[in-house]
Amino acid sequence: MSFVHRVEAAYEIVASVTIQGILTKFKAEFRNPQFFKAWDHYIKNPELPEEDIPDFYGDMDDDGLDDPLQMVDNALEKIGSPEKAKAYVKKAFTDFTNDFKSSAKFKNNLLVVYRTVTTHGDNEELIENFKEPDFNAGLYWSWKPEPSAHWGGRGRVATMTGLVDLNGIDIQKTLVKNLHPTLGEEETEMELKPRAKVIITQLNEGRRNVLWKGRAIVKAQSKHSNQT
Repeated sequence: MSFVHRVEAAYEIVASVTIQGILTKFKAEFRNPQFFKAWDHYIKNPELPEEDIPDFYGDMDDDGLDDPLQMVDNALEKIGSPEKAKAYVKKAFTDFTNDFKSSAKFKNNLLVVYRTVTTHGDNEELIENFKEPDFNAGLYWSWKPEPSAHWGGRGRVATMTGLVDLNGIDIQKTLVKNLHPTLGEEETEMELKPRAKVIITQLNEGRRNVLWKGRAIVKAQSKHSNQT
């Protein structure tokens, strides 16, 4: 299948998404009795992102990563006490949904997402690679542009703008991380499911220099995404 035909075929199978549709999913997950357990577990057992890093991505800046144990202490201190945890997460959910409603954008009935990465050297390699069907687009995106969407360390900055449907979003993981007492205030993370399809519509270097505009279908991948 040619690149153009592959793009058109992908458009035909992508489901539509609306602000109400996403909020309904978030509310249903939040009301799930198992959600608070998942949130509490993540607070006490933070996980660092696991992603395959393509050669054209820049090196991660370890200075920007919090110590996992310190993250736990900071989070528990923010909550105040175990008795206040449910009250905290309820307020955090309200704040999250209000922010999402006011800032999320849609195009062609799909959610607009951003991922800002640092790359080695010339971004030409990045442009060529994300046109490939097996391109590792990463799981961690944002519904807000930089700096909320930034992921990486030292190197040249490139921001991918994409479109994703409701079925491609990991609702529980997105909600857990946005309601985290410390991470939730620093990031507006939209975590995608492994191998979710993302329609890349633009690649920028910095905020204004448009390197590429078009339509490229990529997949959100992690270390385990290639397993069937």
